[in-house]
Amino acid sequence: MNRRKVLSWFGLGWLFSGVPTLLTACSNEQATTPSQTTAVATTSAPTSAPKSGFRAVGTIAQLEKEGQIKAESVLVVRDRSNPTTPLAVNPTCTHKGCTVDWKGGEFVCPCHGAVFGPDGSVRKTPAKEHLATYAVKVENGQVLIASK
Repeated sequence: MNRRKVLSWFGLGWLFSGVPTLLTACSNEQATTPSQTTAVATTSAPTSAPKSGFRAVGTIAQLEKEGQIKAESVLVVRDRSNPTTPLAVNPTCTHKGCTVDWKGGEFVCPCHGAVFGPDGSVRKTPAKEHLATYAVKVENGQVLIASK
């Protein structure tokens, strides 16, 4: 092998060895250490962190004041028949994907008139499938829903 070929192979090796570093540096994602993640979770929650399997979506004070909590793909409300236990559903109507509203003790789709009971069951079509529901609990003033 002549000198020129050896130097070109070394040059290519050096170039390709820097590609992973370059890709990592240009990436939008930021690496976090476990201590950073814990710090963010601790500072964002005013009270103790939720137990495993549940995540906080709001506070009981917020639920009392606004009558509902909308967070990500969750709608939390109070049922008049059992006001001590909040209800949580995925508010996406199973008919055409509109967002349902809580009205008079049931979930109502404003787009096509589908009606769902407090347990997410279909009461009036055109929807044929129930709304997805979540287990809910209240701890330390936080409204927690089961993570799926």
